[in-house]
Amino acid sequence: MRVWIEPTSLAPGWEPTYPDIARGALGEWSDAGFPVPFAFVLDSSDADLTIRWRERFADEDGQRIGVTERIQTSQFWIKSARIQIANHDSSGHLLPPRIVAGILRHEIGHALGLNHADDAMSVMYREAATSTISPSDRATLRLIYLLPPGSLR
Repeated sequence: MRVWIEPTSLAPGWEPTYPDIARGALGEWSDAGFPVPFAFVLDSSDADLTIRWRERFADEDGQRIGVTERIQTSQFWIKSARIQIANHDSSGHLLPPRIVAGILRHEIGHALGLNHADDAMSVMYREAATSTISPSDRATLRLIYLLPPGSLR
């Protein structure tokens, strides 16, 4: 999977460590069993997955701090994904890098095909409070990528 991470940003509070944090989160998903290697590209137009930074989301988006737009084919294969990560919460407070890392981990999970989980210990829980990819996240990833396509009947 070709990945482009926005290397700099004019968003107030943006940290130069964010691209490295994003690469680390991608590495965690690789270690969790994502079967396709990540290849980093220099041009966003060459990427299957893009990660961009912004200061914050609009007030009408509520408490949103990250969003993933996943584009799928008519057969539901993931064609591409675009991730946006805010570095401020809805109140305008700067988020610490460890929180940005958690947002990245969660949004990358969406880009890879995972939806929200009911397990509060899952990175994919709607309001994830964990900093590690859980066994349930790994199991879901395996199911998505290791089962052949088609009906489960």
